[in-house]
Amino acid sequence: MPIVTRLTTCGPGGVLAESNIGTGTGGPPGQGNWVQIGRHQFAATELCLGFDAANTFTGTTKIRSSLTVNKGGDEFTAAVQTDTILPNGITLPFHPAGTAHGVRVPIEPLN
Repeated sequence: MPIVTRLTTCGPGGVLAESNIGTGTGGPPGQGNWVQIGRHQFAATELCLGFDAANTFTGTTKIRSSLTVNKGGDEFTAAVQTDTILPNGITLPFHPAGTAHGVRVPIEPLN
């Protein structure tokens, strides 16, 4: 399974923005939404637009996640599934899935 490093920002009102790097990633950033679905439980969907070296649109990657946030709100685990949608709207018949773990970026005041 590939290792992916991501920076994800979840803002008020369900705003989600991310950037990533890793095997099969490193492409354009993603944008999406999140919603609380239970106690410490969240669902998120993000879209990443793909382009080749000639800046031709190659399709959309849809990433869906089910997240569990710890009681302190500074760490999560997630189940993740990815869909690839071609420019003609056809979704490819394979849906890679995996797990994720993340932590909040700590505040480091200047001294």
